[in-house]
Amino acid sequence: MYIQSLKINNIRSIHHFEMKFENPAGWHVVIGDNGAGKSTFVKAVSLALVGAEKAIYLRQDFKKWIRIGSGIDDDKKIELEILRDNRDVKYANTKPPSNYNIGVSIIEKEPRKTDNAATNTTLTTVEALESTFPKHYELAELLISGYFSAAFGPYRRFTGGNTDWSAISPYPTAEAHISAFGEDVMLAECINWLKNLRTLSNEPANKDREKYKTLLVDFVNFINQGEILPHNSKLKLITSQDILFSDGNSNVVSIMELSDGYRSVLSMTFDLIRQLTIFFPKADVFVNVRKGGPGNYFIDLPGVVIIDEIDAHLHPTWQQEIGNTLTRLFPKIQFIVTTHSPLVCRAAEKGSIWRLAAPGNDNESGEITGIEKGRLINGNILDAYGTEVFGENVSISEEANEKMNRLAELNIKSIMGEIRESEKKELQNLKTIFPSEKSK
Repeated sequence: MYIQSLKINNIRSIHHFEMKFENPAGWHVVIGDNGAGKSTFVKAVSLALVGAEKAIYLRQDFKKWIRIGSGIDDDKKIELEILRDNRDVKYANTKPPSNYNIGVSIIEKEPRKTDNAATNTTLTTVEALESTFPKHYELAELLISGYFSAAFGPYRRFTGGNTDWSAISPYPTAEAHISAFGEDVMLAECINWLKNLRTLSNEPANKDREKYKTLLVDFVNFINQGEILPHNSKLKLITSQDILFSDGNSNVVSIMELSDGYRSVLSMTFDLIRQLTIFFPKADVFVNVRKGGPGNYFIDLPGVVIIDEIDAHLHPTWQQEIGNTLTRLFPKIQFIVTTHSPLVCRAAEKGSIWRLAAPGNDNESGEITGIEKGRLINGNILDAYGTEVFGENVSISEEANEKMNRLAELNIKSIMGEIRESEKKELQNLKTIFPSEKSK
C-alpha cells in the first residue's frame, strides 16, 4: 500500500494541508519552522493509518488535537487516499479496489445540559470517516494482513523509555506507530526480538531452530552487506545477552555504547525489519538477501514509513546520505520524513519536498517545485538556505553581512587606488574570512 494523497483539516496547528504523491515509493520530505506542525503531521497521518478502532491504544487526549479557533461544526479530520500495490493482493485477506480512502474524524459532541457541571463538558471521540473503505471494523484486519505502515518519532532509542508502552504489543498496527506518539517510548522490542531469536536458534529441542538461525544470518548479512552504518562499522555478534558491533579500527562495542547517531538509525532500522517480519512472511522479507551477491541486499516489500526529525543526532554527511541509504535498502517503501536540515532533501530528486508554513507566516504550505527544489537537491548548503524555505537571513549573520559590505567597500577603494595602508591589512583579513567573496 501507498499513500496517493492526504488531507489534514483543523488538527492542532494545521488549519489545512494537502499532499499528493505522483510517485509514492521513495523519499518525501516535509520541512518547516519550529511550531509549524511537523510532529502534528506525523501523528495525524499515523492516526489515520492506525484507524479509529485502535486509536484508544495511542493514549492521546484527542480534545487537545482540535485546532484552537475551529468551530464545533468545522471538520477536524485526516483523510488518506490509499493506492494498492500489486503485492497487497497476495498478502491481504480482502481485496480492495486499486484506490480507496481511509481516515478519521475527531468529533466534538455537544453535552447534554444538566445542572451538573461535570456532565456539561464537550465529549471528544475519534470516528472513522464515512468514506473509509472498508468499514472501520474490517480495516485493522486488512492492515495486519499485509497492508504495512509504521511511524517513528524523534526520540529513537533502545533504553530510557516507559515500559508501560509494551502493553500495546498485542496490537501490531498500533505498535508499529507508537513511537510517534510519546517522548517516553523506547524501541527495545527489536533488541529483545534478536536476543530471543538467538536463544531459540540454540535450543537443541526446538524443531524450528534452523529457521531461526537462517533468519539471524539473513538479518546480519542485510545489515553488514547493505552498509547501513558508515566507517566500515559492522554487526559482529548477536548473543542472548548483547549485540556487538566492530568499528573501522576493529574495536568491539556493545550496541548500547554506540553513538547517539548510530543508535538512532539502528533502532529505527532494526524495528522496521522486525515489523516487516510481523506483517509479511519471514521468508519474503529476506528473499533477495538470500540470493547473495552485489546488488541483492535490499528488501522490496511495499508500505509506508513516516519518520519525525530524521536528521536527529546525525552528522551532516550522514544527513545527506540517509535518504539514499534507506531508499536503496527499502526501494518499495514510501518514506515520508520531517526535518530541519536541507541536507536531508538531497535524496528527493525522484520524490518530493513540502513546506509546512508556521502560524502567522505569509508563506503558504505546499509542495516545493522548480528552481527552489533544484537548489535544495543539487545546490550547496548556502544555495539551499538561500531559498528562504528555511526562513529569511539564516545563511549569514547580521555581523557577517556587515563585514561583507565592508569587504566590498575596501575592494572598490583598492581598485580605485584610494585605499590607505591601514585598510590594506583589514582588506587582507576580510579576504581570508570570506575567500568566495574576494573577487566580487
